Amino acid sequence: MWLGHKRAEKNTTSDVDTKAHLFDDMSAISQHLAIVNYDAEGNIIEANRRFLDMVGLELSDIMGKNQRQFCDDSPQALSENQELWQQLANGKSHSGTYKRKIKQDVVYLDCTYVPVLDDSKQLVKVINVCKNITHSQEEFIHLNAILQALNVSLAVIEFSPDGTVQHANENFLRGMGYSLNEVVGKHHKMFCFPEFYRDNADFWQRLERGQPFSGKFQRKDKQGNSLWLEATYNPIVNEKGKVYRVIKFASNITDRVNLAMQAVEMAASISEQTSHITDSAVQVLNGAVETAHNVANRVKGASALSQQLLEQSKTINGMVNTINGIASQTNLLALNAAIEAARAGDTGRGFAVVADEVRQLASRTSAATEEITDVVGENARLIAEMEHHLISVNQVALEGEDSMHSVSHGLEDVRVGVSRFVGIVEQLRA
Repeated sequence: MWLGHKRAEKNTTSDVDTKAHLFDDMSAISQHLAIVNYDAEGNIIEANRRFLDMVGLELSDIMGKNQRQFCDDSPQALSENQELWQQLANGKSHSGTYKRKIKQDVVYLDCTYVPVLDDSKQLVKVINVCKNITHSQEEFIHLNAILQALNVSLAVIEFSPDGTVQHANENFLRGMGYSLNEVVGKHHKMFCFPEFYRDNADFWQRLERGQPFSGKFQRKDKQGNSLWLEATYNPIVNEKGKVYRVIKFASNITDRVNLAMQAVEMAASISEQTSHITDSAVQVLNGAVETAHNVANRVKGASALSQQLLEQSKTINGMVNTINGIASQTNLLALNAAIEAARAGDTGRGFAVVADEVRQLASRTSAATEEITDVVGENARLIAEMEHHLISVNQVALEGEDSMHSVSHGLEDVRVGVSRFVGIVEQLRA
């Protein structure tokens, strides 16, 4: 009896100590964690100060109210809440992030629901340990909304750091002609022409080091057709700073690239035609310059010839003046001879006839020389006028030659510019 009494007393002391330790543990937990307790129906029966401060309420504001009043009233949220309490009634704890309404505000709580059962396995109450994660959850929702928007408008594909496909969205699969099962587990090389990895052998090593890539990339679809993507390869790092995913965002710009290529081809054709036309124009203009130069030279020659004719006219005019002087002297001598013949009478009659003939010849010579003088004078005037016109023509020819030289130089500059443009277009075509 004594031993039994001692053993019972010892067990009682042990239970008291255990309960005391449990109370101390719960007090410590309650000081550092937000806790709210519900009865089996979900009505609030207790809440610690940390919980009340977290939600900005007093116990009197929430005591006896059912937890459903703080839940989102969407059909999906109500269904999920009902399922939660069924699991709790079956003795299963549950953890997760929950959207709650407090004072017209929306808060997000990270909760752990712990069911407390009696000896008959009936739910007695539920202990809810929670933490306010509204700020981080709103950031997560914001980032997720951005990703969803990108997912709707862009082709998205995820790779492991070595280039193995992990996931791809519908936009990417539809654009490339694959199903998800056909690409997951395959390497990025399946979308590339051989030239890409020949020129970028360390592509994935650089991505694994955290180097992003962006630009225009030529890829091939399931049928082997060429298409162009404007894309960014973005390394994603974990909390240790190590790349564990690479996400590619892309848009199909094949039509735009094809239009650009068509424009380049058209520009190449036009530039080649322009080059040929310019070359022909340069040749024609060079011929015109040469013709103008020849005209100028011939005009110079004609001007020199007219100058010689003018000098010869002056010489002829001098000779005519000399002849005219001789005729005058002859006429005077014939007159004197006629006078002397008259004095001689019959003996000088024959001489008088000769003298008269000489005088008439001198008169005709004088008349002829006057006509020659008039003709030579008129010729001199015409030659002088021709000289004046030739000088004007020569000036115009020289000015025309200078102008064509200027045009020729300008056209040569155009030809050089067109040649350079043709070279640039050829580089674009390559």
